[in-house]
Amino acid sequence: MKWTRQLEHKLAGFAVPHLTLGIIGVQIMSFLAGVSNPDIAAGMVLDTQLVRQGEWWRIFTFMMVPPSGFFLFAVIAWYILYFTGAGLENAIGTPKYNLYWLIGYLASVAVAFAVPGAPVSNAFLATSVFLAFAVLYPDFEILLFFILPVKMKWLGMFSGGIFVYIAISRIAVGAWAGPAMVFAATLNFMIFFGPELLRRIKRGHNQMKRQRDAIAEANEPFHRCSVCGITDISHPQAEFRYNAEANGTVCYCLDHLPGGDEK
Repeated sequence: MKWTRQLEHKLAGFAVPHLTLGIIGVQIMSFLAGVSNPDIAAGMVLDTQLVRQGEWWRIFTFMMVPPSGFFLFAVIAWYILYFTGAGLENAIGTPKYNLYWLIGYLASVAVAFAVPGAPVSNAFLATSVFLAFAVLYPDFEILLFFILPVKMKWLGMFSGGIFVYIAISRIAVGAWAGPAMVFAATLNFMIFFGPELLRRIKRGHNQMKRQRDAIAEANEPFHRCSVCGITDISHPQAEFRYNAEANGTVCYCLDHLPGGDEK
C-alpha cells in the first residue's frame, strides 16, 4: 500500500534492527526479575483504568511481560518468536518489520482504551508475526513437540482458526472485548499480508476449478451412439463408426450402424 511505503520511508532512519531480539531480551529480564518479585508482572500489564490514574508506563511495559507459564514454555515461545520474527525481518526489511510491530502495538493500545475489558497481551502481536511468517514460508517445517514435523501453513491455519473462534464465540454472547483485541492484534497482518492471502485463495480456487473441469472433461466420452446412447466409457469393448449424413457426421455403434458410407 502506498501509505505504508510512505511510513516505511519516514521510519527508515529510526528503524531498530533485530527488533525481535530486543523484545525477547526485555522479556527475559522481566522474567528473571519476576523470579525474585512475582508482583512485577502485575505492575507492567496494560490496565487502562490504572493508566488513567497516573500509571502511564503500563502503555509501554505490557510489551515487556514474558510468556506466562513454566520456564520451558517461555523458552519455546521465545524461540518461536525469534525465528519467525528474524525470518520476517529478513524477508520484508527492517523498516517494514518495525512498522508491522508499530501498527499492531498502536492498534492494541487504542482498543484497550476504546473497549473496556479488552484482554491486552503481547502474545497476540507475537501470533501476528507467526501468521505473517506462515504466509511467506508456508512449506517451512518445524518439529512440533520436538518430534512431529509440521508445515507452517497448517500451524498458521490453526492459529488463525483460534482467532476466528475467539471472535465468533465471544460475539455470539455479546462480548466484544475479545474480538476487538483480535482485530487490533491482526490489523498489521491484514494490512501487509491480507491482499496476498486473498490472491492465494483466489488462485487456489481457480486451480481447483481447472482441476474439476479437467476431470469432468476426462470423464466425457469420445464416442456416443446416436441411437442407443452407449459410449466408449460405458461399453469400452464396443466399436463405433461415423456416417456422413445430411445433417453432419453421426456416430453409431456397430449394432445400429445403418447402411451408408462409413467414416
